[in-house]
Amino acid sequence: MSNSRNWNMFILLCLCLGSVFRLIWVQDMEYKGDEAWWFHKSQVIGRTEPIPMRGLISASGVDNPGMSLWIMAALAQGFGLDTPTSFVRAIQVGAILALVVLFLFARQRLSGAERQQWYWGGALASVNFTAVLFSRKLWPVELLPIFSIFFLMAWWQRRNFWGAFFWGLLGALLGQIQMSGFFYAAALFLWTALFNRKAVRWPAWVLGSAIGALPLIPWLAYIAAGESGQRGIDWNFHAPPIGEYFGYLWHFMRYGRDWFEYALGTSWVSSIGNHEAEFARYPIVGGYETYLVFAARTLLLAAFVYIGGRLLYVAGLRCVPNQQKLCAHQVAKVLAVSPNSAECVSYPIRIDRHGSLVHTWAHAKPILAGWFLGAPALLDCGVPAAVCLPGKPGIARFKIWREAAAWNVVRPSCGDSSLPLLHSCELRGTRRRL
Repeated sequence: MSNSRNWNMFILLCLCLGSVFRLIWVQDMEYKGDEAWWFHKSQVIGRTEPIPMRGLISASGVDNPGMSLWIMAALAQGFGLDTPTSFVRAIQVGAILALVVLFLFARQRLSGAERQQWYWGGALASVNFTAVLFSRKLWPVELLPIFSIFFLMAWWQRRNFWGAFFWGLLGALLGQIQMSGFFYAAALFLWTALFNRKAVRWPAWVLGSAIGALPLIPWLAYIAAGESGQRGIDWNFHAPPIGEYFGYLWHFMRYGRDWFEYALGTSWVSSIGNHEAEFARYPIVGGYETYLVFAARTLLLAAFVYIGGRLLYVAGLRCVPNQQKLCAHQVAKVLAVSPNSAECVSYPIRIDRHGSLVHTWAHAKPILAGWFLGAPALLDCGVPAAVCLPGKPGIARFKIWREAAAWNVVRPSCGDSSLPLLHSCELRGTRRRL
């Protein structure tokens, strides 16, 4: 089976799974105060109520730009979405179609490693736990990923006029749909301006950005005015009492936990809110609370932590042989110039295959090192950056890494450490400040 066919089957599988996860049980959606407000406004704006210049107040205390409401009303009224479930269904279908477009773009316009990167990104977005969960939310935030896909596609084509134009246009619109889009667009702009600015049609980008920013003018005027009664707009700084900082620390720790659980798909916060303890008791069999839901969630979290820890552990151990091979190659280049003239004292430490530090001693005829550059890695790996060679003016330098470390060449047994035997030697050492 060819690699291309394997990718096609993998993509099709991810799309099918992502579509099923999104589309089943549409009634199982969150519908509280915010969702009811957005749905009501989407039905009455332009019909019985005037078109507003600003949207719903955000958690930061600043009103959202008006685009957040305009796009919801346009979607609902343009496609006749007159029930909450039909509205959510339209958002889900839009997300699926955007993923299809992403895969088609990668297939038609990219090749090699770049294509695989886009394939993996689309595959993860298709079955991502958090993306599936929030595809059942009735709010503008769920429209942001759809527009972000087209924004990223336009940025990828920034070398031509229309690619740069739509990159600027969509970048200006992202934050108006949901304010977090401002950060996404700004980050991509800054990276491009710093590292890839010569490849951009900047006049086209400026034109697109200017057109996209026109609907933002009323919101910018509202921010500049600093209207009273709105949290977060007062330009006067008031230091909070010291006790509030502990509350901020607690919220930060909670958000860190939620971020971790959202990524694993084990978070209940957005699904059942404050009913976590009640939900953990299920299923109830014969009137008895089994707590099997809580047990399953705990086992799943433990499994993810164990697998993640093992992957990091193995990845760290694999760094050692790769760096040792590079060290041996560099030392061989030095000894090739003068194989019998170098000597120093060795203090070896090795790391066994289980990851334990084992002190060993072996006498060899290593090289006299002047200045050393070591690897700034978790495990001490390095190579002499400079060695003194008799009869040679100055020092032959081999700058490999940045930190100081002492190194030696250790052979399994004592004897001559000539160049032919060096390839079977093992580099061991301990980091020391010189």
